[in-house]
Amino acid sequence: MVETAMISGVVRCTGAACSSLVSVNETLELGGSLDCTNDKCALSVRSGGDMTATGTISCPGNNQCLVDVASGSSARIGGSTTGSDIRLVVAGSLCLLGTISTTGQGYTEQAGSGKGSRPLSSWTTSYDEWRVAGSGAGHGGDGADGCYQYSSSYGSKPSGGDSYGSSSEPRTFGSGGGRGCYYSTSCSSSSQIGVGGSGGGRIYMNASSIEIDSDATISADGAPGSMRSATSSTGYGAGGSGSGGSILLAACNVSGDGTVSARGGSSRDGP
Repeated sequence: MVETAMISGVVRCTGAACSSLVSVNETLELGGSLDCTNDKCALSVRSGGDMTATGTISCPGNNQCLVDVASGSSARIGGSTTGSDIRLVVAGSLCLLGTISTTGQGYTEQAGSGKGSRPLSSWTTSYDEWRVAGSGAGHGGDGADGCYQYSSSYGSKPSGGDSYGSSSEPRTFGSGGGRGCYYSTSCSSSSQIGVGGSGGGRIYMNASSIEIDSDATISADGAPGSMRSATSSTGYGAGGSGSGGSILLAACNVSGDGTVSARGGSSRDGP
């Protein structure tokens, strides 16, 4: 462990289940980039004194990539920090100047406690799953029912996912939306489905005070479901959207006029 450090280059973590630690006793200035290339990894940044980040911290991977930042004094976090599970723990004041995002980094399609559903087939007609959208995932509230059905004789719209999690201590990942189907016999074919959007990830911040600058964005939104990839009638059988994730800010004072968002993904309806 060193006393002070300035990172202006690239620190990269590769390989399966990768873990990287940057730790200093006093001041840390991160102006370069810290990232990993695997879907399952952990990036930890520690400073005993003040911390300033103006670079990029990036950790991809749905609900399995941790970004853990801790400062023994104050911290100013600009630039861009992305991951599926982001924790910022600061002994003093925390000032947010850039982007903190776990959008679309929660559970994937039809996964999670509030997962959306695909159209269900009773096989009473060959049209049971024709051109029916998947349903939206739930989290803080129930998800939306499937919003598009080509004909009332073509199957039925699936129900939205269930609500779950805590409103006072939100620490759960958003769930994935349901799959949309274009043909009953092809709901597993990549060209005949609309993939359900992934849910949002988790963000936790703990400091004596938190200031969110007007240019700062904190987001754990769900991702929209996709249109099917076939070239015609691309809106038929769209995937349901993922639910928003969780954002928990713990501080004696939270101020500023930046953006804080944990919304579900936007709807995909119609052809």
